[in-house]
Amino acid sequence: MPFVTMSLLESGRGANGGWTKRQLAALGIAWPPKRGWKNFVVGAQISNAEADKFLALADVGDEFAFEDVPKKKKAKQSRRQRWLSKSPEERQRVQDWHIQRAEHKKTANPKRRAKLRQQLEMLIAERKAMFGDSWRENAPFDIPDGV
Repeated sequence: MPFVTMSLLESGRGANGGWTKRQLAALGIAWPPKRGWKNFVVGAQISNAEADKFLALADVGDEFAFEDVPKKKKAKQSRRQRWLSKSPEERQRVQDWHIQRAEHKKTANPKRRAKLRQQLEMLIAERKAMFGDSWRENAPFDIPDGV
């Protein structure tokens, strides 16, 4: 009595590249076959008559033909579900990144940068008027080089 092998299964493929419902029934596989059916049937012992029937039914016209069961698609998660599935540390890291990006955008704009520079110069002028020559030591903010 022979065993079912991958070569037997491959030689039993029909012209369309799949197996028929009757072929799989000869091997004891229910229709429609479930994912992993090949692994289940390989190594099973069958009679010579069943093996011959399996091979003979390969090119017999059948309205059903089966190639491989496609994998089930994973259900798509909503944005909120994906967000909540992250660890708290990961969520904090993402939030920090967004804050840094927003801060960068504020200063990356040339018009915004010019406006900030103008405000800084006004503050420096006020401090110079209030403190005279010691305005740098009394400044409540960091003064960029070259000012």
